[in-house]
Amino acid sequence: MPSTIVGLLVNNYQLFLILPILLAFKAESQYVSRVSTVTNTIGMFVAMAPHWDATRPWLMVSGIPIFHVYLVIGLAFGAVAFLSYVLDVSASSEFYWATWLFFNSAIGIVVCFVATLL
Repeated sequence: MPSTIVGLLVNNYQLFLILPILLAFKAESQYVSRVSTVTNTIGMFVAMAPHWDATRPWLMVSGIPIFHVYLVIGLAFGAVAFLSYVLDVSASSEFYWATWLFFNSAIGIVVCFVATLL
């Protein structure tokens, strides 16, 4: 029985990425933080990285894999959020608005959950 549970958790490790995103989701009820931006963007990328080739055709437009572009742009947003947090520099309100709109925790949870189904 315990080995079955461990096997299930190992095979669906992406579910663990949802836990920090859930914490970020709770924090987002008050404000969008740089920490939640890092958590969401890194979590989504890590969840999908093992399935990179399989997800390449998702949202393909004119030969451009839009879903992959979205994940890579998310990494850039995560890097900016990380650096601004480490350097103790506030990001612009537009940055927070864009991260809330495109890389919020609800989207992060969905992406990580979908990764467990692949």
